[in-house]
Amino acid sequence: MTEPYPFPTSADEFADKRVLVTGGTRGIGAAVVRRFQLAGARVVATARSAPAHGVDGVLFIPADIGTAAGVETVVSRLAADWFESLSDADWQAIIDLNLVGPARLDRAFVPRMIERGSGVVIHIGSVSARLPIS
Repeated sequence: MTEPYPFPTSADEFADKRVLVTGGTRGIGAAVVRRFQLAGARVVATARSAPAHGVDGVLFIPADIGTAAGVETVVSRLAADWFESLSDADWQAIIDLNLVGPARLDRAFVPRMIERGSGVVIHIGSVSARLPIS
């Protein structure tokens, strides 16, 4: 029996998002799988060993991603469904947000910081907050 989840979650926080959790069958990995599932994500877990109890709605792919063959197992299983859906426009939007945007900010601020002799730019962001794109 699964224990009640101890933290508040929104069932649509990750609606229409796809999440791949490596090492997702025990410990922290299993907790991450559960959290994303409760938040509405479509979840795939991969690990060398199967989960003790199957989780409804979670696809398990047995694979050792420490090997090239294990990675290929995961990629080939998910490629057609998940990764080929990204268009050139999707990739460009991702690059603009995560690479070009911060580079533009740096280009604008860093010369002034050098002139002043001090300053810091900290970029906090993650493509994983928005990807995989559905």
